[in-house]
Amino acid sequence: MHEQNTGHSASNQLANALSLGRMAYAFKQASELRSTEPEQRTWRDAITTGLVSMTDMADGYIARRLGSTDNGGEIDRLADISFF
Repeated sequence: MHEQNTGHSASNQLANALSLGRMAYAFKQASELRSTEPEQRTWRDAITTGLVSMTDMADGYIARRLGSTDNGGEIDRLADISFF
């Protein structure tokens, strides 16, 4: 079984950065959805949302490979709640 590396090197902060980016994007999209008309939303938004949602898989993979931080799981859960 793979042991968790709970150090705070730049390599194991990458998963946290992906989660935080997903959370920021979720808040940005939520504010835009409230302020734009449905016909103003574009395919670009849909594609970007799909790509950003893939970071949920990527951050888990990275955390397992490079090691997670002490609060990485909590950051990921908050990002999941905010995005979906």
